[in-house]
Amino acid sequence: LAVHDVPKAKASLTAARTNANAVYTPPTLTGAMDLLSGQLHAEERDYKTAYSYFYEAFETYHQLERNEARQALNYMLLTKIMMGKPEEVASVLTSKLALKYAGAQVDSLRAVAAACRARSLGDFDAAKAAFPAALARDAVVQSHLDELYGELLEKHLARLVEPYSRIELARVAELMSLPAAAVEKHLSHMILEGKLNGILDQGASHLIIYDEPRADKLYDKSLAVFGEMDAVVGELFEQASALR
Repeated sequence: LAVHDVPKAKASLTAARTNANAVYTPPTLTGAMDLLSGQLHAEERDYKTAYSYFYEAFETYHQLERNEARQALNYMLLTKIMMGKPEEVASVLTSKLALKYAGAQVDSLRAVAAACRARSLGDFDAAKAAFPAALARDAVVQSHLDELYGELLEKHLARLVEPYSRIELARVAELMSLPAAAVEKHLSHMILEGKLNGILDQGASHLIIYDEPRADKLYDKSLAVFGEMDAVVGELFEQASALR
C-alpha cells in the first residue's frame, strides 16, 4: 500500500482475512485489518466503503482504549471531506465516542472541512498554514488532501476564466495569488484532460477559451429516420414475397 500497489495489497489483505477467519484473531489485529481495508478503498476512491471500515476500526480501538482510535477517527473525517460531505464532519465530532479525541489533527481536519464547505482556496491554505505538522504527520491524510486541493484549485480556475474568451496568464495568476508558472501548469493539465476547452498561447502568454461546441442532433435524427425507412422497406419486401 505504501508504494501504491493496490492490487497486491488487496490480495495480501484478502489472504490475511481468510487466515484470520480460520483461527482466533485478537481485536487489535482485526482493527488493523479494518484500518488497512479502509485505506485501500479510499485509494480506489470508494470513500463510502472506506468510511464503514474506518468506523469499525475506530469502535474496536476505542473499546480497547488504544491510541489507534485517534487515527481511525481522523480517517473517518477525511473520508467525509473526500465524499463531498464536509458539513457532516461536525456531526461526527459531536458524537459521544469522538469527544475524547480532540487534538491538533482533529482541529486541522475541521478547518479543512470548513474551507471545503465554503469552497475557499484561501481558507484551505490558511488551514494548511495553521496546522502544518498535523496535516503532514500522516501520509494518507496528506496524499488525499493534496488531491482535494488540486480539485478545488481546478474548479476555482474554471470559474475564474469562464467569463473570458481570452485572458492574460499573469492576470489569472494575480487573481489566484499564485505564481504564473503554477497557474500555467494547472491550466495545461486541465486542457489536456478535457476539463477546459481552450489553448495556451505561449507567445502572448494568454489563455484562449473556446465556446463549448453545441451538440448537432441532425446526424442522430438522420440515422433514426434511415433506421425507420429500413424497417418499412423490409416489411414491404416480406409482404411482396408473400404475394408471389
